[in-house]
Amino acid sequence: MLICVNDWTLALDSNQPIDIAYLDFSKAFDRVPRERLLFKLHCVGIKDNLLNWIRAFLTNRSFRVRVGSDFSQSKSVLSGVPQGSILGPLLFLVFTSDIPTQIQSNIAMFADDIKIYSNPITYPSQLQKDLQTIRHWSDAWLLPLNEEKCAILHMGKNNPMRNYSINETAIKVITEQVDLGITITSDLTWSSHITKICHRANKMLYLINKAFQLISTNSAKKIYTTYIQPILEFGGPIWNCDRISDRNRLELTLRRATRLPYGNIRPPFEERLRAWNLTTFAQRKQRGDIIMTFKILTGRFPIQAADFFQVNQDTRFRGHSLKLKKENFKTTVRQNFLSNRVFHIWNNLPEQVINAQSTNIFKNRYDQHANLHL
Repeated sequence: MLICVNDWTLALDSNQPIDIAYLDFSKAFDRVPRERLLFKLHCVGIKDNLLNWIRAFLTNRSFRVRVGSDFSQSKSVLSGVPQGSILGPLLFLVFTSDIPTQIQSNIAMFADDIKIYSNPITYPSQLQKDLQTIRHWSDAWLLPLNEEKCAILHMGKNNPMRNYSINETAIKVITEQVDLGITITSDLTWSSHITKICHRANKMLYLINKAFQLISTNSAKKIYTTYIQPILEFGGPIWNCDRISDRNRLELTLRRATRLPYGNIRPPFEERLRAWNLTTFAQRKQRGDIIMTFKILTGRFPIQAADFFQVNQDTRFRGHSLKLKKENFKTTVRQNFLSNRVFHIWNNLPEQVINAQSTNIFKNRYDQHANLHL
């Protein structure tokens, strides 16, 4: 997702449109043909005992339905990979791993979530050709596309809004899409995503408040960090809260969470944060961005650092050895991307923090530098 958003913000900053096709395979995990999957596993070098072990894992499986205390007769499972297993998504990725070699558009894949995107002005027919190629692939490998759930997202003010189809069925056009848990909109702003995560978090807070009438501060903090904080912080380096209303909405959710053990008579918000040993959401968000930047620049994250950051090689400037070079951007969309919103904060970090030997050491040193008590 970080790679995709980087590509999209760069395109929009250059006044270039982007068309994104979100693809959906019909009952993807349940329809993978086993023998064809085993054939592909053999082609990528999985052989002998390991291949036989996977074959045994996939075959002779059955299921039955329970209603109350009654069970249906057992039925054999003739295709598919087991959902909920560790191997399931990996096997599905192997099965679809040859799709990128057959198309020209950019592609991003995670299990059965696949999207392809292209510039509709520079390459006016490329996306449609690639959609047809994927349709032929799905027919050949017995994994049909669900045309009704496929969608097109148009980005860019000068987008020609081309129509696309699969099997002569027009693909619906959408203005936003939940992509791996992140809400992507046609203008690549994040208010819709923030609204959704705050709504989910507040629903969870309501249920917790109903379930626990009397709760200690320590227990309330554990509940918040376990159930609420992950909702608010998921995919943090990808999105940004640049609008004041969005920041206030996120902070308000944190305020509500810290009220749990106190009732109507409660100490001020700042005292509650100190009692919980927490920071504001803005500080927490900035910390996550800086940690991701450290991982990317030091090779601890599986993407190319040069695709996101330019290290300033000019030795005339003071500071640490990984100071970033200022990027020229034209739009707020690009300005709010990770590489630009961390620029000043990252460059002002001391050498001792940057030279940390591990991510955990970096976190501790950054917290001390920023005076964060976590």
